[in-house]
Amino acid sequence: MLKVCLLGAVAALLTVLIDQASKWWAISFLAGPPRTEIEVVPGFLRLAYTTNPGAAWGLFAEHTFWLAIVSLVVVAILLWRFPAMTDGWPERGLGLGLLIGGVVGNLVDRIKLGAVVDFIDVNLHFYDWPIFNVADSAISVGIVIYLISVVLRKEAV
Repeated sequence: MLKVCLLGAVAALLTVLIDQASKWWAISFLAGPPRTEIEVVPGFLRLAYTTNPGAAWGLFAEHTFWLAIVSLVVVAILLWRFPAMTDGWPERGLGLGLLIGGVVGNLVDRIKLGAVVDFIDVNLHFYDWPIFNVADSAISVGIVIYLISVVLRKEAV
């Protein structure tokens, strides 16, 4: 169980560090002035600075304070229940670590800036995905890893 907890802690810490470093870069080089956009893959992927005071897709934009409180509560519950939620499976520790790191990365922005820094813009031609960041990606990937493990592994280690 110690290895699973350590894996989760490392994943969370690295996620926060990479997320905050990437947001620092976006603020430094994309926010301007002058405001800059970088076309990475034409018609598909660009880097463009924006901020989001709300949650995913800009939901609850007027409730940044409450989103920060909810984030703190979610992180506290995940840390408290971490051993029970992982059942000793390393991939669950990784998934929860990514989730915790992503929530903390966005929480740092909410506390420090009053909004979350987003800069990754993907256009799927049939759908222009909302601009996101490394923390958002970690949250999504962490949830998928965790859910796949829960579906495929029924018993505890």
